[in-house]
Amino acid sequence: MSGAFTYVCLLMLLFDPPSETAAPTQDVRETIQVVYQRGDFQERDDDLAPTLIYDQTFFQRFEPMSVGDMLKRLPGVTGAADAGAFERAQLHGLPARHTRVLINGERVLAAASDQGVALDRLPAELVERIEIRRAPAGDDVDAGLAATINIVLKSGSDRPEWHWSGGARYFDNDESTRGHSAFSWREQVGGGAFALDAVWQERANPKRQVTQFQDDAGFDLTKNETNTLKADERAVNLSWQHRLSPSATLKLTGSWLDTQSREREEAVIRVNNPPAKGFKDGDEDDEDDEDDDGDDPDEDENEVQQDETLFDDGRFNHRNLRGGAALNWHPHERTTVTATLGHDDLRLNDRAEIGVVEDTVANLEEIVTDQTRDRETRLTLKMAHRLNDRIQLSGGMHIAERRRHARRNLTLTEEEASTAPHGVFRIKQNRFDLFGKLDLTPKPQHHIQLGLRRQELDLDLVDAEHQRRDHEWFPVVHYRRQASPSLAWQLSWARTSTPPDFQNLQPFAQRNTPLDDYTTFGNPNLRAETAWGWDGGFTYLFNQWGQMGLNLYQRRISDHVEAVPLEDNQHQFQNIGSARAWGLEIDFGLPLHALGLPNLSSFANLALQRTRVTDPLTGQRRPFNLQVETVANAGLLYNYPQSGFGWGLNGLYQGPANEQLFGEQVAIKAHVNLEAMLEWRRRNLSLRLTARNLLDGEKRINYSEYDAARTEADPVEQGREIERAGRSYFLVLRFHRLGR
Repeated sequence: MSGAFTYVCLLMLLFDPPSETAAPTQDVRETIQVVYQRGDFQERDDDLAPTLIYDQTFFQRFEPMSVGDMLKRLPGVTGAADAGAFERAQLHGLPARHTRVLINGERVLAAASDQGVALDRLPAELVERIEIRRAPAGDDVDAGLAATINIVLKSGSDRPEWHWSGGARYFDNDESTRGHSAFSWREQVGGGAFALDAVWQERANPKRQVTQFQDDAGFDLTKNETNTLKADERAVNLSWQHRLSPSATLKLTGSWLDTQSREREEAVIRVNNPPAKGFKDGDEDDEDDEDDDGDDPDEDENEVQQDETLFDDGRFNHRNLRGGAALNWHPHERTTVTATLGHDDLRLNDRAEIGVVEDTVANLEEIVTDQTRDRETRLTLKMAHRLNDRIQLSGGMHIAERRRHARRNLTLTEEEASTAPHGVFRIKQNRFDLFGKLDLTPKPQHHIQLGLRRQELDLDLVDAEHQRRDHEWFPVVHYRRQASPSLAWQLSWARTSTPPDFQNLQPFAQRNTPLDDYTTFGNPNLRAETAWGWDGGFTYLFNQWGQMGLNLYQRRISDHVEAVPLEDNQHQFQNIGSARAWGLEIDFGLPLHALGLPNLSSFANLALQRTRVTDPLTGQRRPFNLQVETVANAGLLYNYPQSGFGWGLNGLYQGPANEQLFGEQVAIKAHVNLEAMLEWRRRNLSLRLTARNLLDGEKRINYSEYDAARTEADPVEQGREIERAGRSYFLVLRFHRLGR
């Protein structure tokens, strides 16, 4: 048992203010609603699973475009992406595949083979709140090894209302303007609460990048690169909730998301100070000059004759249709039965053209097309029965059927039209879970939850003619001690897992993976990565007008998956052994009226993260690739109630990260991202101006590439990249009206 774990346990046992625990008290919530307004910190939640909840009020002040924009302000959340973007969430310093992303409590189908969700494609206007569940509850059928993020979409309300917003964002980098509009409507329809939310927006991320590098021939080169992502997104979310009887409620939901985007990259490579003619690095004479004419026979191969322009033009079309129904029934005053049915249909069509521009003519060298259809149907049944005021029993089952069909075509124009072999990937997956949960309250200040889930998974790799059946057990224990009305201690222990990436299970060649000129083969015998983990900490309320939370965590991972080198630039995915992650997370929200500043609120969070994994090349322990050690956010919000004006500042910092692959080493460092907001409100109208990346922060990358294992060869190319997304400004007008 680690020292930190022992320390938390001792504090929980010893801290017991006698004057405040003698009588029954209200539970301090483990779910923290972070809206940073006075009076909003008094809510309570009986769920023992440690969960942070951030509602729309917290996010809307800085006008996020996507869920990725929302998540980057939350404790310990980082995103693997280029400057100015946030694609896939990472928690606890672990890869994105270890963070489970849910929508309305159900899995999200992902375009990536590793089942990581591209969060920048989900518009923020559809979101009601975001929940970060650090440890799963006993009846959670989907839980991430690192943590779980649940995105709750907007739903109906008890009174009619409608909301409209429109705006435009200006980007400094390419001097372009992109539009945005959203509409929400709430009404009683057919005796039920109906909700409609629709969004149209043009998302963009223009980047500029300069790379100074030296190749193996001794040339000093400069690469000037422009990379512009332009996306046209449309989304609709529907919900209808109807009370069938005094004891039964039916809810129907549906959503449609369509993203059409284009990412164009152009890079111009220029030669700086070429080496002396006829000599390469390490040459001392011209012994190879058989004709004695002063020319090196390898000269043409090593000398760059002129500037070179490369391009990569990608077009992507992603469409997702979700539908669901939920029935909530109370056959008895102490019994609740819930049935949830959901279906997802995801379609992807991507095309990338790669080539070189010569004399203003674009010559294609490679064309890659991907077509994917992913479908899943889920059914979950739960029943909860309260035996008395201190004991509640819950149980249920979960059934899911998933079908994924992906096709990749690769055409190499220089080698005649040819399609890469094994371009079809079909996967069938059936899942069956049984779970049970026991909630105990032996004393008013002590709360315990015990849970156990058994998962059975049938996997059929159709094209590889490989079938397998796996089953796992997942126990859960939660304990909370209510030391006082303001202070609650929390300790959670659970076993979680991450299934293998779909593509990594296919025993076929993956070209240019993990780097160019390398080939990696899948492995149908990969086992799921599992982890025993604990989370412990406290939540403290400041006189019921502010809050602070602290959390210590650890994950011990078994059967970690990495690409292991074989021979001749070939790799294979294998389970290589154990890994570990641990750290500290602190967050608080504090209105400062007690200090004589009644209209000023402050908020901040800090995450210190550490990981260790065995490098498959060296056998030595190192951090996970792209693990960030420090993540911090802090901000201020100020309101002028009489005039309706307000302003805010928000700073985001992510520490340096490193990546070590078979033939490449990378060091990444990003500067602080400062955001600002200025708003004006009058009755049902508001106007808000936000600015991103005010300090024009940049992302710096130092890299070394090798033509063999990095431990056995000298670098063939070394360079330094500086990437900037530039400043952007967003002006939004909102109008809100309540019906009668």
